[in-house]
Amino acid sequence: MVASRWRTTGQVLFVAALGAATLAFLFHYSVRHASFDLKIYYYAVRYWLGGQGDLYSYHAPGGNLGFTYPPFAALAMLPMAGLPWPVARLVGKLASVAVAVALLVVYWFLDPVAQRQGWTRWFTWAVAAVLTGLFEPLREAISYGQVNMILLGLVLADSRIIVRGSRWGGVAVGIATAVKLTPGLFIGYLLIARRWRAAATATATLLGVTVLAAPDG
Repeated sequence: MVASRWRTTGQVLFVAALGAATLAFLFHYSVRHASFDLKIYYYAVRYWLGGQGDLYSYHAPGGNLGFTYPPFAALAMLPMAGLPWPVARLVGKLASVAVAVALLVVYWFLDPVAQRQGWTRWFTWAVAAVLTGLFEPLREAISYGQVNMILLGLVLADSRIIVRGSRWGGVAVGIATAVKLTPGLFIGYLLIARRWRAAATATATLLGVTVLAAPDG
């Protein structure tokens, strides 16, 4: 009992120290991009909603960067576009962190290993969660305000659904591709893997939501 208590205390102190070291590293060495990408898409959608012009005619002040995602991405961003910018920025960051840590990287991949090896689950989760802050692709995606982790979440969730043989397999891949074209590579993978129904469902979903979101005329 005493040994277990000391072990727990040591684990708490280790996580606290690791967290402090990670925060110090991020503060001194990480490059902060102030949600640069998200800001462009956020204000482009508001520009369009305000009747100021076409979605793709928006250009960020001081440059010529504008909205480059497919039209469905604008519909997906409508709830965030209705929020004040600081709140929308926070929501975007929290969504990426939640997908990366709580739902995907830790739960789906690391938690089964922790159970098989008999590791303390909360300690394994805490260490992994802290260390993900040092993972450069994730850090940059969150700093820029990109949707990459959310799209990854859709694709990985769909892979589990497809393996289970559900008729809904492919829907999330289609939606992810309608937001950003890169996940469309997984439709090609489904074809190579001869997952015909899932590939057809993903393609139909992609076409359906894109046509739904396409501008009139």
